[in-house]
Amino acid sequence: SARGLLNFEGSDPHALEAGLASAEESFGTTDVIGHRKFRVPGSVETVDFRSQDPDGPYGGDLLALRSGSYPAGPGQVALTEGVAQLLDVELGATLDLDGRRRMVVGMVENPRELSDEFALVSPSSAGAPDTVTVLVDTDQEAISAFWRAQGDRSAAVGSRLRGNYQPAPELAMFSVATVF
Repeated sequence: SARGLLNFEGSDPHALEAGLASAEESFGTTDVIGHRKFRVPGSVETVDFRSQDPDGPYGGDLLALRSGSYPAGPGQVALTEGVAQLLDVELGATLDLDGRRRMVVGMVENPRELSDEFALVSPSSAGAPDTVTVLVDTDQEAISAFWRAQGDRSAAVGSRLRGNYQPAPELAMFSVATVF
């Protein structure tokens, strides 16, 4: 799985494209996840429309299908349980937050962070992202070299290394909290 996450700003498409090309050149295999925020009508809440390839090289451990199917085209979306509840929709319903009517075809989650709430759309139908997360399999030295090479020519705004996922402590905390 990917150990590094690179974050890019999406406001300048040319700078974003240059940054993504540079990341691919520097790290080889990458997995790109786009994010767009939309306000829920009549609410202060926002929904993260996430474009992610379910079969991407690194994102598989960040995306799980719970029911239905992954979105495969422009008229489809899959939701996390929290977003479905917020919008009061279920499988088969239509949704229009981004100006496009989409049918809810699946329920998804991020198994590594169950509190992560989003609407998943296919990368081909996502539109221009507000931000982009790029997953790469690398170390701190390679990320530092990437930053030195970037200068002002890309939209890169941050990065971090993911720690090894160890569910045992989390499970223990959940168990203790449940008992109390």
